[in-house]
Amino acid sequence: MEKLGIQTTQNVYIEHQIANLGDRLLAQLIDLFINVCYLTLIIFFSSILKLQDYAIIMLLLIPMFFYSFLSEWFFNGQTVGKKILKIKVVKLDGSAPSILSYFLRWILRIVDIWFFYGSIAIITFFVNGKGQRVGDIAAGTTIVKTNRKISLKDSIYQELPDNYDINFTEVNLLSEADINTISEVIKHYKRNKTNQSKDLLEKTKNNVEEKMLVKSKMSSIDFLNVILKDYNYINKHI
Repeated sequence: MEKLGIQTTQNVYIEHQIANLGDRLLAQLIDLFINVCYLTLIIFFSSILKLQDYAIIMLLLIPMFFYSFLSEWFFNGQTVGKKILKIKVVKLDGSAPSILSYFLRWILRIVDIWFFYGSIAIITFFVNGKGQRVGDIAAGTTIVKTNRKISLKDSIYQELPDNYDINFTEVNLLSEADINTISEVIKHYKRNKTNQSKDLLEKTKNNVEEKMLVKSKMSSIDFLNVILKDYNYINKHI
């Protein structure tokens, strides 16, 4: 499976697996099935209630029409189909997709999928090399796998004793995105203990020290683990 490197907003390089075409198509089929079921219910109840007000019927059809756009916007880059297949929309620059990103992906489905029966999307997917269709290219997004198994120990949330001593109170200067990045870097290092992953740890440590306005003599891995613990403890007791 192809992999894609994403440079996060914290200047950290994280590697993701690109969602394959089969996963994307199956996710769309699941979403299509949901929409068909919804349409069937509307037709069924309209028939029973003898509903002839077309304005109301059109209003009821709006959720189906905007399903993909609204789902990705409200559920962090996932529709029901994507959730089941464990794939999601992400930005190539590492930032969180905006409502405009989701809108561009949605509106350009007309070109990608509906006008040319999906042929444009498939061709672009294979030619592009980043798992993108036309809508993704315009939005600066792609779709990646999210099914890495993460244990509680590897999560950013950790159980800590009530008498835990905070090492760096400056950790409150970090955002949740910073903490997620630190967690990803540590997990990447544990999976791939290479010189590159060690350099990534050191670079992340330097960036975190800059943000927190501190300097530590701890090793990179120890420092970042302490930061996660401090962050967990402080946020647990807010």
